Amino acid sequence: MAKPIKITPTLKGKDAVRFLKQIEENKSAPKDEAKLEEIRKDAYILNSILRKG
Repeated sequence: MAKPIKITPTLKGKDAVRFLKQIEENKSAPKDEAKLEEIRKDAYILNSILRKG
């Protein structure tokens, strides 16, 4: 039998500010095109496996 999942706590104060700042920094961070292409290939393979089943 599965265990119940706990509710995710709401971020408040400095934690919330830090979290939002990290999101903005990640949006503008340079992206590794080779890594993105690898992820796309893997997603395509997984998708094709799921369609067969």
